[in-house]
Amino acid sequence: MVLHAESIGDDVHIRHNTTMGVVRTFNNFELPIIEDRVDIGAGVCLLGKIRIGHDSVIGANAVVLDNIPPYSVAVGSPARVAKVLNGQR
Repeated sequence: MVLHAESIGDDVHIRHNTTMGVVRTFNNFELPIIEDRVDIGAGVCLLGKIRIGHDSVIGANAVVLDNIPPYSVAVGSPARVAKVLNGQR
């Protein structure tokens, strides 16, 4: 498990074999931001300067390269929003 993020919010569930990766651009580090109450499945890769919106779910083995809006379910490689939750989990 590699956890290198700019910030990780409250009540975030991170499953095993998760990578929050660093993208290096000339001496700068681009790190992901994980907001509150995010559920990250096993084997997920969060790469680059992305933001995972609060109350979202990232499915197992997803590769997230773009921002995920709040209340979303993202799956696949590369990850795409498959469903928008109604604000209650």
